[in-house]
Amino acid sequence: MKAFYDAGKLVCVSLDAVTGPQVFLGGFALAGRDLKQAHQYLLDFAAEHGNCLLYTPITRFP
Repeated sequence: MKAFYDAGKLVCVSLDAVTGPQVFLGGFALAGRDLKQAHQYLLDFAAEHGNCLLYTPITRFP
């Protein structure tokens, strides 16, 4: 997991949702979730807190 800050504020969190670690946001486990369920939760959570959501899935190649 990596956290990125700008001007002292958290602006980005990077995690590997396949291998962990398990990360929770507002009590919701982010890793190992159904993608559609997690996507909707993240959209709703961001909207409730006046934020936007941007994420990029990364595909690993052997």
